[in-house]
Amino acid sequence: MVYRGATMRSIALEDIVGGTIDDDAILVALAPALGLHHATRKRILSAYAEYRNTKGSSTTSQLGLSVPWPDKLSELYEGRAKKYGLEWIETIATTTKYGYCSMCGAETHKTVDHFLPRSPWAEFSFFSLNLVPSCGTCNTKRGNRANAPGTTPRLLHPYFDEKVLVKRLHVTRIRGQYEAPEFEPVACHLLKRTETLRVIRHLSQSIDLVVYQQFCSNRWSELKQEIKRLKTKAAVKKRLETLLEDSVSTSGPNSWKTAFYAGASGSPAAISWLFKNRHSF
Repeated sequence: MVYRGATMRSIALEDIVGGTIDDDAILVALAPALGLHHATRKRILSAYAEYRNTKGSSTTSQLGLSVPWPDKLSELYEGRAKKYGLEWIETIATTTKYGYCSMCGAETHKTVDHFLPRSPWAEFSFFSLNLVPSCGTCNTKRGNRANAPGTTPRLLHPYFDEKVLVKRLHVTRIRGQYEAPEFEPVACHLLKRTETLRVIRHLSQSIDLVVYQQFCSNRWSELKQEIKRLKTKAAVKKRLETLLEDSVSTSGPNSWKTAFYAGASGSPAAISWLFKNRHSF
């Protein structure tokens, strides 16, 4: 199945920008205008190759470029000038092809996230494979800390981790009193141990729990209104399973909506409470 929403899953940069980005050629073309020395250009090209080989790992070497190169490279990203062939950067932020954040699964995205932060990796300021569509909330939450040099396990990369991201990675745990429950994203229990460790860290670094709580609370309120019309507990469970299937089909295995319905449909206690109290909603 092909999921159209970029919900904490593997996505293709080519689908967003409408073609292949040749980062090496862009850098070589920019070198004369920037006054970029051959030796420095060669070091940056080598860094690009290492990034591809390590799939954006935070163990990737930092070049420690001297002044003024970090600022110059960062300015090129900020400017996104068409004359430099960088207008595609804006497309990553504004694309409507994907309706979900590729890093946290929220139902929006409007920024570009540097997977490896510009500080200390200035050399990747406009490197296409380091730029992913993201919502502002999770982008801010990660800051320069989540993928700081040497941090492990590494976060899930939307362009490189397709074998992991195709799976359902997390569900919503419903806690507390069901009148006003608390909601928490947790890793699925069927994952391999190494995958579980990565997912746990990715969730903790990327999801703002206040925003997540509000999202799930809204879905919970909507769900209670649907349950009012159902006659049996089996019908309640069936409705939750249908909502889960519909969410997977439209938004993929790891959107917040999918995680919410996976958690609700997998909780016998929640199903029983919804059915028992359906006439009081």
